[in-house]
Amino acid sequence: MNKSFLPLTLGAAVLVGLLIPADAARPSTELGDSSVIVLPSGLMNEVRDTSVTVPMQVQLYNSGDATVQLDHLLVQTASGQILSSVDLARESLAGDGGFYGDLLRDMEVIDPEITHKHRNRFFVPLESRDELDPAIEAEMMMDIIDGVSELVRSGAPQKSDVTFDISFQDLFPESSQPGDVAEMEVVLTYTTSQGQATAACSNSITLLAPFLGPPAQSRQQLNAGTGDWFRGDLHVHNCRDEASGGCNDCPAESFNTSGAFTNADLKPMFQALGFDFFSSTTHSYCINSDSEFSDVLAESNTLTDSSFIVLASTEISGKETGPQLGGDLADALCLLGWGSDVHHMGGHAITSRKPGGRDGFLDFCDNPLFSFQANARAVGEEGGFIVANHPDASTWAFNSVNDFFGRERAAAHGAYGVEVWNGSETPDHWFMDHRRWLVTRLKEGKIIYPYSGSDTHDTPYNFGAVHTWVEGGFVHDNLRDGLKSGRHYISNGPFVSIDLADRQGRTAAMGEIVNTRASKVPANYPLDGTIDYNVGASKTAVIKLYRGIQGQDAIVLAQETVSGSGTMTYFDTYQPAGSFYYWAELEVENHPEAAMSSLIYIRVR
Repeated sequence: MNKSFLPLTLGAAVLVGLLIPADAARPSTELGDSSVIVLPSGLMNEVRDTSVTVPMQVQLYNSGDATVQLDHLLVQTASGQILSSVDLARESLAGDGGFYGDLLRDMEVIDPEITHKHRNRFFVPLESRDELDPAIEAEMMMDIIDGVSELVRSGAPQKSDVTFDISFQDLFPESSQPGDVAEMEVVLTYTTSQGQATAACSNSITLLAPFLGPPAQSRQQLNAGTGDWFRGDLHVHNCRDEASGGCNDCPAESFNTSGAFTNADLKPMFQALGFDFFSSTTHSYCINSDSEFSDVLAESNTLTDSSFIVLASTEISGKETGPQLGGDLADALCLLGWGSDVHHMGGHAITSRKPGGRDGFLDFCDNPLFSFQANARAVGEEGGFIVANHPDASTWAFNSVNDFFGRERAAAHGAYGVEVWNGSETPDHWFMDHRRWLVTRLKEGKIIYPYSGSDTHDTPYNFGAVHTWVEGGFVHDNLRDGLKSGRHYISNGPFVSIDLADRQGRTAAMGEIVNTRASKVPANYPLDGTIDYNVGASKTAVIKLYRGIQGQDAIVLAQETVSGSGTMTYFDTYQPAGSFYYWAELEVENHPEAAMSSLIYIRVR
């Protein structure tokens, strides 16, 4: 973890300061001797485009027993150059004796699948967290929910979210190279009864290499015509998904207590990471009316311009139906709340509200909830598309697989794919359990593509973004259609794409679904393919080509170690054993970089 802050001595988790019953006497607001901590929950730590100025945020928390006054926030480089300055106008910040600090610590003790706290951890490193007995974890969760509810009722007087702008040009000179690290320090000045005091936190920001493009002679590039590659994030939460301090408080998201960011804040942050779009996927249970979604839609349209697109979308809570493939922790939570088992899906590029659950703790399992098929139909009828999010997670899995289908049903509104790379779980790689879920569905005959999303609830960060080929101009409908076509790959840096051809002049590009009859294709029919790649001039990578046949396990058809950029060729012969498909995976040796292509399907009937 590259963030640090002044140490905190935590007291017992009791309600003190202003966190007291409403009928009790109110404590004094006079200044006392108290201690403030600067929590760096909203600081970016990676950048690609240093020409961008972005908002960042810290949370100021008074862990003492008395009130203080906030004077000034100064953000500076390690050498003392001022980056930003905020006058806090002597705002009062009440002390709570460690209550909120204990709450944050407990959130890091329980399963991060529940709390979304894979990143920005302050007390318990992820690798040091011990698995808890389910009964103890359930009791801690209820205590946290009670604490956050009290926090919301009190108005959270012990914490304050402060936002400021940072120009990356002030941190990185023109001579900066990928891999360079810039240090910044956030210094708070505040007043106690003993006079002025300071608190601080530090943050490191790494300059990332640009995303790599196709090799110069790439067949994709030569055949593309007027298209181009664009990259983005299909799983983004914002301040609407916060329990306290958000732009709309959402008690169902009780584990998110930072101020977070609006979509207008997030846009330049994603641009600084080299992204061209994101999908605004607020939880369906945090959008409580048609008018609220209309605001989301209007906001997305306003933020969209010729260089960046915001897709109006929703992370839909859907009802699990039919026989279940295993269970997950969400099932247990929903049982506690007398609700239905649920899964999460990204409903992307939609134009109206898609209900799912209600705004209240454990109410995400309550009606209105609809099945996968009903939600997929509602999204598809608007021209949007559904992706099954984190399908094999320990908490929010997609278990009703018997009722799940994709593009294999003619004229049916099914899923377009599966989120195999959830950045909050593994920012440097696709998640093997989600990949396995995808591969199993392919074996069953489902036609679906791999997608990715960061699942960020705070700042954007580098992960395996969706890189999509968009034909024509970079406008909303063309981007949506590109994402639906499967002509994409997921990557945190390298380039990879595949195509296929027979020896009669017929070709299939990545994402294409080719329909043919078994009687038309003789045995041992030759097929030639290429994998275009770019891993960087000084790096080597292992590329694996997979072939799957419906009803059979996928195999590695070809494997090669490559360097730089170029084209890897492969050869196969069709055997009359059913529909089959290809995809490629690339891993850069000795670096946390990887890419996975979408698929080519040969649908044999």
